Amino acid sequence: MGVAAEKPKGGTRIEYTFNADNTPAIEKAVRFMQEKYKPELILGILFAKDAQVYNTVKKVCDLASLSP
Repeated sequence: MGVAAEKPKGGTRIEYTFNADNTPAIEKAVRFMQEKYKPELILGILFAKDAQVYNTVKKVCDLASLSP
């Protein structure tokens, strides 16, 4: 039972500020991982419940998936 998958690739850590526009830092990290690994899935782990950061990550990844 389970899914056959490769070992995970290295990631990147983003340190962000609460109640600030963290979009540039998140976009930079997503672009870096896309260029280096060409992933099918990016897993983000947030240390706290933060809707603003979650929504930014979702938006950046949705837009990044549309680019060629």
